[in-house]
Amino acid sequence: MKLRIQHKAKKHAIEIDNTATIAQLLGLIRSTVNEENFTAKMGFPPKPLNIDDPQLTVTDAKIRSGETLLVESSSSAKEQAVSHSSFNVALPPNPSEATEAPRTQVRKKEILQENFSFGSLDDRPGKPSTTDTTLPPEINVPNKGVMTLRVQPDDNSCLFRAIGYLCMRSVDAMEELRQLIATTIQTNPEEYPDAVLGMKRDVYCAKMNRADTWGGEIEMKILSDHFQVQIASIDCKSGHIYRYGEDFEDCVYIVYSGIHYDALAIMPVANAPPDWDQTQFPSSDQVITKAAQDLVTILRGRNYFTDTASFDLRCNDCGAGLKGESGAQKHALQTGHVNFGEYRND
Repeated sequence: MKLRIQHKAKKHAIEIDNTATIAQLLGLIRSTVNEENFTAKMGFPPKPLNIDDPQLTVTDAKIRSGETLLVESSSSAKEQAVSHSSFNVALPPNPSEATEAPRTQVRKKEILQENFSFGSLDDRPGKPSTTDTTLPPEINVPNKGVMTLRVQPDDNSCLFRAIGYLCMRSVDAMEELRQLIATTIQTNPEEYPDAVLGMKRDVYCAKMNRADTWGGEIEMKILSDHFQVQIASIDCKSGHIYRYGEDFEDCVYIVYSGIHYDALAIMPVANAPPDWDQTQFPSSDQVITKAAQDLVTILRGRNYFTDTASFDLRCNDCGAGLKGESGAQKHALQTGHVNFGEYRND
């Protein structure tokens, strides 16, 4: 099976046999990140890797191909190991001597769950659907599970939340990802010149670090390269799939409504919680692609998109009211303002 290791803002790809033991996996992690003492978590919300039985196979430990293991050195994760219930997996001569830290506080899990909307899709700003079927749609995927939409908050960071969830299993990595993008742009001036950014590099990076700035194609390309995963963005209105990082073996799926991004995931059973989700899939798996397209077709039938040609916008820089994407583009050319938000007169 193929796994990813997230360690110190770097992503490592590893392969391990399905019959390998937990002890062997820990040894592989140690050699990959070059750390003797580390903590490891997986799933969402991130939970400690179960090392109670080091001879348990990775398959029996319910580790699936495509999982991301969050690894931190024990020195930098000392406080986190207490507050976030990590395992210290610095292996003593007998791996079974490792012990479990206290359980994660219930309130933390509640906060994480509050960051997802599992209620009415119609409650989202800009969602004009009138259908009675307001719960996120589900598509049965034979031998794989049930695909569903994981709805992200409307807080101008929906793209970063969606990608963070799919690639890091975190709903609150927005600031980290924004900083990553700004750093990448600053250190790669030839790839991201002012002409590509549409403004001075310093200005673009400063805006990207602001919580009210949306992400788009440039950000998806950078995040795809960073996580070494293809990002398939499905336009809800047209059904077209825009792919970033097409050469990567694994793929994540997001849905674009015209002004908002949500994430697609597969649950092992219907109505399962997010921590059971599978979020990364082989890019060549056409069954997954077809399921994603079918789910978006359902959303389109619910009018789960915003017509960017006619929707009302407000400039976040000066407060001017604007009509549609063309109005925003004209205003940007005239003023240099590039921060816009949907305006609802209700």
